[in-house]
Amino acid sequence: MSLPSYGLDRPFNAGSTFVPENLRYDAVREAILWKPRLDTRSFRAGAERGVLDNFVALVDSPPEAYLRFARKWGILDLCEHDLPALHTGGRCGNLIDGDWRVEYWWAWQRTAQAFRSALNLAAQLADGKRGAKKDWNAVTATGNFGEDVASPRNMRESHENLAAVVNIWLSWGGVRPYLSYAGGRWSISFGGGRGAGWLYGLLSSQLMLAVSRTDGLAQCSACGVPYLPNRKPNPYRRSYCFDCRKRKPQRDASRAYRERLRSS
Repeated sequence: MSLPSYGLDRPFNAGSTFVPENLRYDAVREAILWKPRLDTRSFRAGAERGVLDNFVALVDSPPEAYLRFARKWGILDLCEHDLPALHTGGRCGNLIDGDWRVEYWWAWQRTAQAFRSALNLAAQLADGKRGAKKDWNAVTATGNFGEDVASPRNMRESHENLAAVVNIWLSWGGVRPYLSYAGGRWSISFGGGRGAGWLYGLLSSQLMLAVSRTDGLAQCSACGVPYLPNRKPNPYRRSYCFDCRKRKPQRDASRAYRERLRSS
């Protein structure tokens, strides 16, 4: 696997992803079973590290490893076609067995292989290569993309085809910006999936940033506008867009320090 050497973690402001606590593996069906909205917990997706790394590493793992991943990060929310439920605009439903939702292990494995192959292709394109046929076949196996997508004729088509596939995955994840107001300020975050958000949107967002070799989307601590940083911002320190850096951001830090003193 020729994963990019720059790593896969990319910081960005993301919504919450829900993780069903009620998860189990059915060895007969070779499927992960879960119940919706029952004893769920959530994590702040943008604050968690390693989700994409751990997902693409699952390819050669046994089913139990996929279950452990699902218990930590959530479910893909696959529909009866073994694709993300949003692949038809949300008109699909989960495969249901009584109170349980069913997601086949091989569909998870196919998705992990596709995402890993997309990273392989990004690394190969960066080296001036059109990409290995096996990797193109893996990314197009997730949907009806057509043979022309899996057989780019030149470097331009290779880049365009990979972008087209990733854009489809982003749409399947329902990724879009969300505007919210809390703590006396506006903020913009990126979420995916149905309702409060699901794993597929987070994975496809991280994949987009990794494929494009972008160091992530950061939110300016001063103006609140998302921007592309020159390097990974420290999640424990304020970060500023180019315009706000010219306006002496230390004033914000001094003001916050004085407020902490007054509150203590």
